[in-house]
Amino acid sequence: MSARLVSAMLQHSLTDQPHRLAPPSTPQESQLMAPGPAENRRDVNYQSAPSTLRLRLLDEVPAFAFGTGPWQPVPLRMAEILALISSRERGWTASELTSELYGDFGRSGTVRTDIHRLRQRVGRVLKSQPYRFARGINVASDVALVEALVRQGDVSGVLDRYRQPLLARSLNERIQQWRVWLDREIQDLVMRSGTANQYSRWRRTELAWESELLTTEDPAPAE
Repeated sequence: MSARLVSAMLQHSLTDQPHRLAPPSTPQESQLMAPGPAENRRDVNYQSAPSTLRLRLLDEVPAFAFGTGPWQPVPLRMAEILALISSRERGWTASELTSELYGDFGRSGTVRTDIHRLRQRVGRVLKSQPYRFARGINVASDVALVEALVRQGDVSGVLDRYRQPLLARSLNERIQQWRVWLDREIQDLVMRSGTANQYSRWRRTELAWESELLTTEDPAPAE
């Protein structure tokens, strides 16, 4: 599947400016979204944004956290729900989310059970009818940070943070489309604006293998 086709699919299927919720815009926020143990970020002052929900979706173990609090791992299904809800500001109806997660033969009761279990972890930040994040909650995800760095053309920043595919174990169709699109966006950025050293660094990653960058047809960028 070509990058252009995947991008077109996403533009039509992910409405309301997909997955653009509150990308970190300050050095403090960027540091909070950096991968690694939560202990490494406890000295960061986050008092300016006390109602912040952080999402870690570009990691082997997806997790969420509030403000400067510790990361709390979540199962894959909960991570998929968090990712989907973060991708659309207007939220998802029960039938829409059921279709996305379980297909045409899914039951809305199953999604309601999923949401109930997720709400037991994240609390009232998750609203219903439609399913969305509460107004006033700043959602800062590592995906939004990487996408912001791609738009800024920051190759080094992207390579520092994009170490795992988006929910790599997810077989959800929409997550897969999003994952492929993001991989291709980063591939294009490295090929277009990266140095030879950055290209070499990208080639050694799992993401490059999945993006089929290791082919003889791909010339390395010039210094």
